[in-house]
Amino acid sequence: MLVLSIPVLSIILLLGLSITITACTITACAQYCLLLAFFYLLLPFLSCLALFSLLPVFPPG
Repeated sequence: MLVLSIPVLSIILLLGLSITITACTITACAQYCLLLAFFYLLLPFLSCLALFSLLPVFPPG
């Protein structure tokens, strides 16, 4: 389940990033574009951290 959701999430993130970059070049609002692109690049790391924090921690052994 988790293995299947990771490619879907990455595809959605790539689509969002490409849409953001396209909108940036059209509107030429460079500051907001860079912020949005930075947010899209940070999002997968934050979601991975959230997933790992929600997973139950098993003691070794």
